[in-house]
Amino acid sequence: MPRCPLSLPREDGSALIEAVVIGSVVFLVVAGALVSSIRVTIAGTEVREAARVGAIHAARHDDAASAEALSRALYPGALVQAVQEADTLTVSVVNRVALPHPAGSVTVRVAGRAEVPLAPFRSDRG
Repeated sequence: MPRCPLSLPREDGSALIEAVVIGSVVFLVVAGALVSSIRVTIAGTEVREAARVGAIHAARHDDAASAEALSRALYPGALVQAVQEADTLTVSVVNRVALPHPAGSVTVRVAGRAEVPLAPFRSDRG
């Protein structure tokens, strides 16, 4: 049957195309959220580990400055603070993590903290 030249174009498959477009957008949003979540989790684990390693090393050798140096070496660019009290040593590591965002890069602050008792029998050996 011939088509009338004044008839509207057929819309076969337009619902499928619409579903594919919407599904693609949803997938991109969910993937971005998942990537951001993974980045924050990994960065949080790394700063906690940097704080823990620095605190343990300094507690064994009675040197808060070495805790800061070691934590900075493990996580370059982070803000590191070591505080030694009477019988404990606390190391805090704070860093910013860049996350993907449609409007540009967004940064989130992650922090790690470790508190260890000072070793009663400290050693000068490595």
